[in-house]
Amino acid sequence: DDEIIAQPAKSNKSVIWDHFTQCPDFQYKAICNYCKKPQDRSGGSTSNMIKHLENIHKIASGCRKRPHPPSQKAKELRPTTEVSQKIDRLLTEWICADFQAFEVVEKNFS
Repeated sequence: DDEIIAQPAKSNKSVIWDHFTQCPDFQYKAICNYCKKPQDRSGGSTSNMIKHLENIHKIASGCRKRPHPPSQKAKELRPTTEVSQKIDRLLTEWICADFQAFEVVEKNFS
């Protein structure tokens, strides 16, 4: 039995590594976890591995990249409860002060 080592140490951005394991003897080869056939990774590319999954195992390729976690900027853009409550209070004051119909806040922006 050939021993297969874990995936490469670099950050595996492609989900293809859920289906392949880095070949222990050759940096630019990966072994299919299903059929155990080695696949060439010339230049470190995962294209041949993706084609192998699609053509041999009929596994559709959603294997391009792992989704990124939300950035710090995106987290900062989420309204806080305090901000949300302030917006609600100001809208209520505006509706009452200008005798607006409640529908104005229920319609979509266009």
